Amino acid sequence: MRGAPCDAAATRWPDDLRQRVAGPFTSQPMTATCYYMHMMTKRLQVLVDEARFRRLAAEARERRTSVGALVRDAIDRVYPTTSAKRRAAARAILAAPPMPAFSIEELKAELDEIRAGAKR
Repeated sequence: MRGAPCDAAATRWPDDLRQRVAGPFTSQPMTATCYYMHMMTKRLQVLVDEARFRRLAAEARERRTSVGALVRDAIDRVYPTTSAKRRAAARAILAAPPMPAFSIEELKAELDEIRAGAKR
């Protein structure tokens, strides 16, 4: 389950933690994804080679997050929930170029032909 986004700048952080998370010389607002421990009930152990771990660790440092948070985010992106798949499908449909459509009269006539053939 994906954590809820939260505004880390609005969160009351102790000064020493704020400095460790954001760095002493940053002017950008802090944001974070909050994972509540009560949401996570399953532990997963994954073995990776040294090169992959270095890539994960470097990305985690750059994003100022944990390797575990990167892995959870990757799982959410690669294996989205059903609602995320539906949203993506809806966006694809809405982004599709317009296509020619029959008039209502033409559609009714076609349905009448189909029904007439089914009654035979």
